[in-house]
Parts: sequence; C-alpha cells; structure tokens
Amino acid sequence: MDSPLISVVIPAYNSARHIGRAIHSVLAQLSPAFEIIVVDDGSSDDTAAVVASFGDTVRLIRQPNGGAAAARSTGIMAATGTHIAFLDSDDYWLDTKLQCQLAVLAQHPDLVLVSTGWRWLPSSTSLFETDFAGPSFEPNRLRLRPGWSSLLPDPYLGTPTVLVRRDRAQQVGGFDRSLPSAEDVDFFLRVVDGQPYALVAQPLVAFQIRAGSLTQTERGSYYNLQVLERLAANRPDVMAEHGPLLQQCQLAIYGRWIRTLLFRGEGAQARARLRESRRIGRLPDHGKLYLKTWLATPQAWLRRRLKPLAQEAVAHR
Repeated sequence: MDSPLISVVIPAYNSARHIGRAIHSVLAQLSPAFEIIVVDDGSSDDTAAVVASFGDTVRLIRQPNGGAAAARSTGIMAATGTHIAFLDSDDYWLDTKLQCQLAVLAQHPDLVLVSTGWRWLPSSTSLFETDFAGPSFEPNRLRLRPGWSSLLPDPYLGTPTVLVRRDRAQQVGGFDRSLPSAEDVDFFLRVVDGQPYALVAQPLVAFQIRAGSLTQTERGSYYNLQVLERLAANRPDVMAEHGPLLQQCQLAIYGRWIRTLLFRGEGAQARARLRESRRIGRLPDHGKLYLKTWLATPQAWLRRRLKPLAQEAVAHR
C-alpha cells in the first residue's frame, strides 16, 4: 500500500537474539495493512543483518546510539501510516493485537490512543516456545478513558501496547530524547493531553522480563516525578483543574520509591525521600514509614541471613 494504515516502529540496540521474533509477530498480524520500520540505534552486533534478512518487508534505518526515545522518535518521523504502533525488539505481539485496536477505532474514531493489556514472560523463556495466537476482540473488555482524570493516576500504558494517531505523535515531537527513563509516560501525557483514549483489557502483548529494568530503580522513580513536576510547572490549566489529583500521583510515586528503599535496607535514603515528599504533601502513612526507616537496615540484614536457611530447609525436605 502507498499509505499503509499502521506504521510499526521497532527500536533496536544489540537485539540480534530477539528482533526476529518481534518482526515475525508483526508479520503474523491478522490485520495486514502495515509497514515495519526498525531503527537500529547504533548496534554493534548482528541486529542489522537479522533485519536485512527479511528483505523489503522491513524498512531499516540506522543511526548512532541515542537511546530508545531517540530511536522511536526517528521512527515516528519516518512513518507514513495513519497510525503508529510501537514494539520493543525483545517483546512480541499476539496475532490479534492490531485487529482488536482497529475494531475499537472503527467504533470510536475520535480516540487519540488505544492501548491493550499485556502479560510477562520469564527472562528464561525460549525463543522457540513462542505462540502468537491471540484472543478475538471482546467488546465488554473495552475501557473508554476520558483523559487527564484517568491517565494521571495510571500513565504506565506500556509502549508496545500503544496505537497512536501519527499526526498527533508527530505534532508533539515524538519522545523526549533528554529523558533516560519515564520518556514513555511523558509521551503519553503529551499525546493524550486531556483527550479521550481507550484500553482493550485483553493481554495482547508479551513483555520479556529484563534484568535491571529502569522502572524498578531509583532513577525510574526520579524521572517519573520529574515528568509530573514539569507538567505542573508548564500547564497551569491542568493544575487548575487537576492539581489535587496530580499531587496524589506524585505522592504515590514517592510512596512506592520509599517502600522499595525500605525493602533494600536503605533507611537513610528512605528518610531523605520522605522529607523530600513533604514539599508535595503528606503521605497517609508518613509516621509508620518514618519509623520503618530506622528498622529497614536490620530487617534487610535479617532477611538476607534467613533466606539461605529457608532454602536449605526446603532442599532437605
């Protein structure tokens, strides 16, 4: 097609092991009107060779390493479809993913974005155990979302689940290349910007568990807060209407961050984040959390000591 319905953008960095599976999952889609754009973000392995083996089916763009945000933005600007769908190189789609999203857009053409549910794959999952078969669209699983009131509390849509209007993605300038984490949340907030979107609450994407995922680290929490603080500073209209909700969302991030630090035994860091959170507001369980910051280090030490003993006891049963 001269103007494909959907442009599929796949950023890739040293992805030779998994990228073939991702591309095959797109080719398996039951909605065939698409183009595939792989942006090789400075790989030093055989990623480009694997992509080239698919021939003209896949458009390969190579660029110096700039990170996932830069690679996705390059793909956005190169896209020619009416909509753009994103897929990470080590994840894959079930074969009904695009079909379900197009069914939603046929009924609700005003939606700026449609996401889906997903399921997690263990990091040890074999590439040869892949089953692309997905469920048919179930209308009762459609969740229409009004905009800020639903996106602010839950902006973690999962980039490989998202189908977005190309004109909107290009209008907002793609992903923010300056963000090493939370660039997806920032992009979704700017794309939706109070407009209606939807979730198909069916698991149509398989996410490969990645070791050391940024969203599980201190840096991930920090940049999620930065994105929300930038929104508060730059959008007085959003603050006027949704200020208390935005405050709740910021405090929720602090709460998750502090509990992670407590579990790791980093009591001093947890206290620092607790003090920092007071500039936003007061966490509901502030007192309990403060007390736990003083107990976090010995509790973490005790867990580390008891864990091998518990494993040994199980092994001898």
